[in-house]
Amino acid sequence: MAGPTITGFVNPGTVAARAKIDVQFDVSAGPYSNYYDPTVIQVDATITSPGSIVTTQPCSWEQPSATSTPTNGHGELYGAPGTGHWWCHYKFPSTGVWSISITAKNSGGTTTTSAGTVTVTPPDSTTAAQAGGHLSPWRIKNQFYFSLDDGTFLPMIGEDIAVQDRAYTLDGAPGATKFLGDVGNNGGTVVRYMLSAYHRMGLEWSASAGLYSGWDNHYHGLGQYSQEFAARIDNFMATATANGVSVLFCINTHGEFSTSSDPQWSSSPYNANNGGPIANSDPALMLTSATALAYQQMKARYVQARWGASPRSEEHTSEL
Repeated sequence: MAGPTITGFVNPGTVAARAKIDVQFDVSAGPYSNYYDPTVIQVDATITSPGSIVTTQPCSWEQPSATSTPTNGHGELYGAPGTGHWWCHYKFPSTGVWSISITAKNSGGTTTTSAGTVTVTPPDSTTAAQAGGHLSPWRIKNQFYFSLDDGTFLPMIGEDIAVQDRAYTLDGAPGATKFLGDVGNNGGTVVRYMLSAYHRMGLEWSASAGLYSGWDNHYHGLGQYSQEFAARIDNFMATATANGVSVLFCINTHGEFSTSSDPQWSSSPYNANNGGPIANSDPALMLTSATALAYQQMKARYVQARWGASPRSEEHTSEL
């Protein structure tokens, strides 16, 4: 395989502090067997602060799908996938002159773009309106409370939305769009959101598994992420940000690795009966299996790449 070539990356130039940038670009030498596996193709942004602090931000492969209202009662309908691209999502936390470059690595070699400078200006009212104000990823201030990137105290007032069954505005019924607006309009600051595969809110699951309420399955197996359902997460995060609400991401649900509490283990792509790395008899091995943990790390990397610049924190698994 030839080494990768990076094209189409446009330096954002001047941006406001804490305003999320979304920069699209392409990496050649594909197609790749798995765009989400960094051992196959790894793409990162290297971001250097005015004080020479270097941050590596993973980039995400994203493939759009056109949606329409359902005609079969099984959720919104998806058209043929569009052209996939790589994306860099990031929030510069403070003002000053920063630099950014992109590195792509495959089995044929490594390529890095020239570093470009980014001038980060103070946030203004437009930034606040478009980017959720001072919303940012959470920080543990001390043992008593959380803060945001700018040091603002984050009062944890909100709801455990958990598994949102409706499809927001896509199926014509009031769902997360309304609920998140209600939270924000009544002083709420945070909701908990579970990436439940069974409720078509996850990234990976068995392609043949039945889903809640008979909804259509757009999963592709272990480590191959559903772009259709990732777009649903995009919708949720954008709606939360627009309403001034931070999100606690729960990356795995308890039922996915349980045989007794909301059991879904029999349908899990991690289950050896479905071709996964964990024996059907012992789902608890997901906590110790080197292969399973590598897939978990891969999924966490993708979550950070696609939604790390959104106002959120993470929980590994619910109700362990």
